[in-house]
Amino acid sequence: MNKLNNVVGIGNPIVDVLFQTNEGFLEEHELIKGSMKLVDSAQAGLIHSKMLSTMEIPGGSVANTVVGIASLGGTCSYIGKVHDDQLGITFKSGMLDLGIKFETTPSQSGSPTGHCLVMITPDGQRTMATYLGA
Repeated sequence: MNKLNNVVGIGNPIVDVLFQTNEGFLEEHELIKGSMKLVDSAQAGLIHSKMLSTMEIPGGSVANTVVGIASLGGTCSYIGKVHDDQLGITFKSGMLDLGIKFETTPSQSGSPTGHCLVMITPDGQRTMATYLGA
């Protein structure tokens, strides 16, 4: 017997890509320390390609909310569009690993999966370049 959901979240899936870096990396990509900047696919791809050691986790405000509810014992489903790419796979597997039902069929065409490149400097400051994606 299937359990009913306490919450169904509908949102924009974003994969948070965390990267420890220095201020020179931010300057190289014309990013203001501590800010959040919306970027296009090309700029996101360029920055992401230079990030050597990253941690990737599902994110986005609605996804974060259902993750919180699931961590407290709630049953949750999530609806949102990802692309059939590595970040889409990362998002889906991360949500499933956290016990959240995610059955949206990945898009075969169009924009890549959304992601937020989170660059963390030694002082703990976060600078974000966000591509909203699919």
